[in-house]
Amino acid sequence: MKEGKRKILFVVEQRGGVDIFLPVIKKIQKNKRWGWKLLSSDQRIIDFAKRATEKKDIDFLSKNASPLEIGRIIEKINPGIIFTDTNGTKFNFSIDKKFIATGKEAGIPVICIVDSWMNYKARFGEKLQHLPDKIFAIDEEMYNDLYKIGIKEEMIEITGSPRFDRFSKIKKIKEVKNLIIFNSQPIPKEEKLNEVKIFKDIVGVLEKKYPGKKIIITFHPTRENDEKSQRKYDNIKSFKLIIEKAKEGQDTDGLNRKAELVVGIQSTALIDASIIKKRVLSYQPGKNIKNDKLQSNRYGWSVPVYRKEDLAGKIKNLYEKKVPAGKKKRSDYTKNNSTQKVLDFIKTFADKCHHGKEENLLFPAMEEAGIPKDGGPIGVMLEEHDIGRNFVKGLAEAIARYKKGERDAGGKIAENAENYVDLLSQHIDKENSILYPIARDCLSPKKQEELLVKFAKVEENIVGHGKHEEFHRLLEELKKIYLAE
Repeated sequence: MKEGKRKILFVVEQRGGVDIFLPVIKKIQKNKRWGWKLLSSDQRIIDFAKRATEKKDIDFLSKNASPLEIGRIIEKINPGIIFTDTNGTKFNFSIDKKFIATGKEAGIPVICIVDSWMNYKARFGEKLQHLPDKIFAIDEEMYNDLYKIGIKEEMIEITGSPRFDRFSKIKKIKEVKNLIIFNSQPIPKEEKLNEVKIFKDIVGVLEKKYPGKKIIITFHPTRENDEKSQRKYDNIKSFKLIIEKAKEGQDTDGLNRKAELVVGIQSTALIDASIIKKRVLSYQPGKNIKNDKLQSNRYGWSVPVYRKEDLAGKIKNLYEKKVPAGKKKRSDYTKNNSTQKVLDFIKTFADKCHHGKEENLLFPAMEEAGIPKDGGPIGVMLEEHDIGRNFVKGLAEAIARYKKGERDAGGKIAENAENYVDLLSQHIDKENSILYPIARDCLSPKKQEELLVKFAKVEENIVGHGKHEEFHRLLEELKKIYLAE
């Protein structure tokens, strides 16, 4: 990554995490002010991400990495923000949990994006001991669920899911006649669901009612190379159906798009298929709508089945009737501009908190430790803060003049904007290479701990409740005006 850029570190435990982060990374790549790096303990994720992004910014990290090793990695990368997914469930083997703890100890803002409406305690710990600084939620229902388990409302931000943005302009493709996709998945013991028996029940109905169909079984990314898990399906034979396993690396989304029917249990792949209006059936025997964790069932996008005797009728209805419209608009999720909202939050969160921490907390602490305000790095930083504010002021004034009809002000708008970008690039480089190393050397461990507590309060209070929603509405209005096709 080029020097002078603000760096964002993405830590990914499972495939769901990389699906969320990729849209954000692709936009960041177009922004000259930001750099990024992605770390994962899963080589399959590394390979997948490398195919989709700049290969040089992606590295493997062992699950056995110690907090000390992770601390050294963070110090070397020196990110402004750390993003993690929330898929790992065991601290000892979960790098996302380790980065949450170590990042917070280092005073670096840590943000988690939750990719699905389930297993919140498994993600953040039974006692919520693995909480980041901020949690990005998909919608208000997730926000409420997180609040109910004890997470403070100021810690939660509703952004939507960047992974759904890819469905906003997706083109319909011709379905393959007689193709059915079964999305298998690992199921926690507490769910008391047997995935192989579920598949066997579905096969039994299809044999009687729809002979000649072809079923392809897809496997969760964590089990693509797990022969033991895949062999469980070998004993299910049929003379009336064609049953195959998806090939390693085969695109589940692509298969679901081609299918005339998508079936499964509670996989997020079912949500993805239902959100693009595929016929989707979720079979969870013994469950009911109250304890059903698949959100597409609760929103009415997919069809849930809780009793074996209802399977045939539900499948028949899916084939004969239109795809359910649902209780919630799919476009609220696919055309939510979630990726942009995440980026807007990054800018607001990083920039506002940054100045508040430095000028009101860090600089006074360094002065008390003997670092002079004048003639040293603190003075240089403060001077550049003022210069930056003057560029912003000049930009605002030029815009005001332009609005009054003074067309020559357009040059001033461009001049101030370009100068501000150049200043920030140099300013960040000085902070990383000079200011922060001095601060680490001159401040005692106790003082650094005190600052961390105060920094946390800045992060909690500066952004402000409801402020991001206000910014998002403004951005949407401007987009409609100036970026309309």
